[in-house]
Order: sequence, then structure tokens, then C-alpha cells
Amino acid sequence: MGPLYGIQCDEVTDSSNWEQLGLVLRYTVGHKPVERLFEFLPCESITGEALCQKVINALSDAGLEIANCQSQTMDGAGNMAGKNKGLAARFTHQSPQAVYHYCWSHDLNLALCKSCDLQEIHIMLETLKELGIFFKYSPKRSRRLEQAVSEVNGRLAKNTHIKEKRGRY
Repeated sequence: MGPLYGIQCDEVTDSSNWEQLGLVLRYTVGHKPVERLFEFLPCESITGEALCQKVINALSDAGLEIANCQSQTMDGAGNMAGKNKGLAARFTHQSPQAVYHYCWSHDLNLALCKSCDLQEIHIMLETLKELGIFFKYSPKRSRRLEQAVSEVNGRLAKNTHIKEKRGRY
């Protein structure tokens, strides 16, 4: 890891009703980007000021120079991206070169989670799961599926196995 890095932050309440701040580091190794979960920070307060102090302390405790942080990515919640009192604004005071970026993946994740509440999506996901199980436990059915796919594609479709998916549905 070189000296320059970026951070991604997201505050979440876990299943035991504790608020935590997920902190991800982004850096390069040999010109290749790397993202790694750095730490989950327990939060007694979720104000922008408290979250900023948590991030600064975690980075400092790990020996990372705040001045080397070049970017910060988080969602648009007031305590995260608020213009004056949000984590991003407060972190920018400590590290002016750390440009704030809105996390567009956050919107996609929320939309996907919300879509799972729709009965039609739930039925579709359950059907896909059952199809995966149907083919997974029968080599004969798996071969017939491969033959059918091969006929449709006009060539042998390698690695066209429907896998059982597990998720939040």
C-alpha cells in the first residue's frame, strides 16, 4: 500500500440494534485499485462531528496520515454529507485534499433491497432458487439442461449451471 488512500464510510444499525460505522480503505498496489474493509467502529453518537472523530482516530491509530487521504465516499444522509456539520464537511477541514464523492452504489443497494419486498420479485427469486436446486442435485437433469442450452446457443455452453442463490428474500 502506497502512502495515498481514500475512505468509504457507511453508518448502519446491526441486528443487535447497535450503531456502527463501516470504514473501507481504497488504495493501489502496483497500479491496481484495492478496497478493503478496514474496521467496524461502534458509535455512541452518529452526529457528523462524532463520526468524523471516530474515523480520524481509527486512521491515526493505524498509523495512517490524515493528510494522505485523497477521497471520501459516503451516502447523502445529513450526518454523513451535510454541507456544514456532516462527516464529509468536517473531514475536509482536517484533510482538504480529500474530495467528497457521493456513493451511487448506495442508491442501487436500497433499490434492490426495496424490490425484494415486492411479491412478484419474491416469487421470481424463490422460483430461481428452486430451479437451481432442481438441477443441482441431479447430474442427469444438469446434462439435459446443458444440452438444451447448447441447442439454443448453437454451441456447448460451458459452466452454464444455475446455482442456488442465498440472500435476503
